[in-house]
Amino acid sequence: MKALDDAGLAGPLKAANVNIYGYIEGGYMYDFSQPHYSQGHAFIGYNNFKDTGVLDKISLSVERTVDPTKKTLDVGFKVEGLYGADAAFIHSDGLCDRQTTGRYQFDLTQAYVDVAFPGVPMKVRMGKWIELAGYEQFDANIYGAFSDPSKALYSFSDQFLYAEPGTQTGAYATWVLNPQFTMDAGFTLGWNQSVIDRSGAVDFLGRVTYNPTEKTSVVFVMTEGPEFPPLAGKHLPDGDGPIPGPPWTW
Repeated sequence: MKALDDAGLAGPLKAANVNIYGYIEGGYMYDFSQPHYSQGHAFIGYNNFKDTGVLDKISLSVERTVDPTKKTLDVGFKVEGLYGADAAFIHSDGLCDRQTTGRYQFDLTQAYVDVAFPGVPMKVRMGKWIELAGYEQFDANIYGAFSDPSKALYSFSDQFLYAEPGTQTGAYATWVLNPQFTMDAGFTLGWNQSVIDRSGAVDFLGRVTYNPTEKTSVVFVMTEGPEFPPLAGKHLPDGDGPIPGPPWTW
């Protein structure tokens, strides 16, 4: 946005409350425990290319946010495109997952529309978004990493790789009860499913956020239903089981 502002082109975007931003992430990994194992260390995802410099990702987003607490009709959106070595790990089923070769790939990581409603502190999101669970999410800037470098996590835990979705596609509503409590509820096509839904059914997505103070948050997130089938993505672990089941995940 600063570059557009310097060129005299940011005025209409600012007037429309549209923000363009992004980040670049790269690194180098040396494995002291298995220096001669070229395939990467077990239980490490994303940054698993050893003894070489890697462009992990170039992320570019175009976004317009809405505030449901204003209780006015408003429409927002976000589109995030990604290029780099991380893209192969974040592909949702049916979207950009036909890139079977090449270390550096493209991905449409997020694409959604937000609608806020008049008279009620509520908004509805429809499209594809980075999953709602946890501090450890794929997008390095999901919690404002630019202002707090400790939140720009380069590596990811085993739980992030095997116990959480990367992205979800569907629709959910957000209701701001008061400054302390926010509730979300909706439906998705399952973990890492988008254009194709191999589970053949929707699941339930719910979240309750409690903020007792400005610096403290307690969050409960759950999904219930068929999440993703075995081998739904080339870098994903086996799914909930054969279909039909139906497999259920709490």
